[in-house]
Amino acid sequence: MNSAHRQTFLSTRWLGPAVVLLLAGCASTGNDVPVNAMPTELKEEGNPFARTDPRVLYYVGAAELSGRREAHQAAADYYAKAAAISDDVKVVERAIQVAVFAKDEALTESGIRRWLELTPEALEPNRLAAILSLKQGDLEGAWDHVVAMLDREPRSPQVWEAITKMISGAENREVAAALFRRLSQERTPPENELIMQQLSDLAVQFGAMALAERYASASIQINPENPASYLWRGRLRTSQNRLEEALGDLAKAVELEPENAQSRQTFAALLAETDRYEEAIAQLEAVEPTPLVLYSQGVYAHSAELPEQADSFYKALSEFDAESPDEKYFLLGQMAETLEKPFEQAVAWYDEVRGGDRLNDARLRSAVVLGTHGELARARTILRLLQNGNEQSATRAYLAEAGLLRELDQPEQALDVYTRALGLLPQNTDLLFARSLLAEDLDRLDLAEADLRRVLEARPGDANALNALGYTLADRTDRYEEALELISEAYQQMPNQAAIADSMGWVHYKLGNLDEALKYLTRALELEFDSEIVAHLGEVLWVMGREQEAQDMWQKGLDQVPESQIILDTRDRLSGQ
Repeated sequence: MNSAHRQTFLSTRWLGPAVVLLLAGCASTGNDVPVNAMPTELKEEGNPFARTDPRVLYYVGAAELSGRREAHQAAADYYAKAAAISDDVKVVERAIQVAVFAKDEALTESGIRRWLELTPEALEPNRLAAILSLKQGDLEGAWDHVVAMLDREPRSPQVWEAITKMISGAENREVAAALFRRLSQERTPPENELIMQQLSDLAVQFGAMALAERYASASIQINPENPASYLWRGRLRTSQNRLEEALGDLAKAVELEPENAQSRQTFAALLAETDRYEEAIAQLEAVEPTPLVLYSQGVYAHSAELPEQADSFYKALSEFDAESPDEKYFLLGQMAETLEKPFEQAVAWYDEVRGGDRLNDARLRSAVVLGTHGELARARTILRLLQNGNEQSATRAYLAEAGLLRELDQPEQALDVYTRALGLLPQNTDLLFARSLLAEDLDRLDLAEADLRRVLEARPGDANALNALGYTLADRTDRYEEALELISEAYQQMPNQAAIADSMGWVHYKLGNLDEALKYLTRALELEFDSEIVAHLGEVLWVMGREQEAQDMWQKGLDQVPESQIILDTRDRLSGQ
């Protein structure tokens, strides 16, 4: 037993002198208390333990002695006996500690229940009981204990922090999500900036982006001078494709803390996403040059069709004296790809990466570049090596290999890659999701559905999986009611996700609810321009008898993406063009 473990059982500061005597003299290991086991001084007038049940002292002493002998289960058993008959909360606390140390869940639970019997309104036993209920999947039990905590101190930041940490750390994510939703609906948190931030973060964990933003806004209202709060809300709004509002938040973050490089880089990235490339470059001029800053400026200049400026940033990056050359070489490879330099140049930069966090990234990108330039065999050799690494590295390599094969119009071989990968990593949800999409393309709807249901088993309530399965059922089967239920659950979590709004529109179209379909598809197109959304919206307009509007919609889509196959196919199918 190491010293830390030994200390667990030698802590006697609250047990008192009588128990210390027992540690030295009690050697019985039976379940009954010997008559002569208690020291005679306990009977003396004025002794602090004179009124203590001698059985408690015996069990505690036997437990501590068992602990010294590394008999952890025996120690837990003795303490459980002591806790069952003692009214001393400290004895019960100790019983729980030892039961946890012995990894005895049943005794841990009984200790918590005993603590609640003694002090039903106390915070700590209710917190522990709520954790236990979450672990057991008991939503109502967890909620009862959370209510007990909040009824005692409803506006205490410490209590709210304990609750958010408990929910965040729960292993049963489905029950934790339900508990969080109930907490958000039925209780009002204190006006505390930190608590609002924690609740916002917790909402993101459960995909409740609108709720996350609401808490973020409350945090800003409490302290409007905290740049980090604007940065966080800006990221939330970006994830919901509300880019102009997000830009306002990020501009405010930069205004409040102009020297913060992270805020400026985030602001610059969003400016670039809204095609304001020169403004993005200007934001980064105020930041100390780093490989990432130079890379970003080069990419923005390329997107702004400023080739000379892009090349100047490329040259500056190649000459930059970086503390981490591996990061620099990786970014040079990325920039060579973006600036459409000869592919051998990108591969050469990636080959310069010798170690560090970027090594596998560089090998992966090198394989993709080679594969897309006619050197598939060489690419697959690199990817096979990466597939022998850890699960994260292997997953990315399998996805890349299958992606290359799909791009080269070899979907059956790509499916074989996914199947081989899942033979080794059967619970990997990224691989399951990817195979389901390919299986649908190959008209393997049974496999597509099975894979998505396995994803949902592993990640209950996952909005993307719910949407993918619901859309597949709506588009490729006649199980429209089931599809609507799945998509509605996804939409409730992510109402500002264009793909999910599109699915809502499409399933309502399949159900014949044309007005509802039009509403959701119009909303989807407002959130994001996408050829498939344009095709769907045009089809609904056509079926509603608004044929000219449908033609205008398809033409609008073709003006932006002239070779969009889904728009062309939809228009030709309906109008006979």
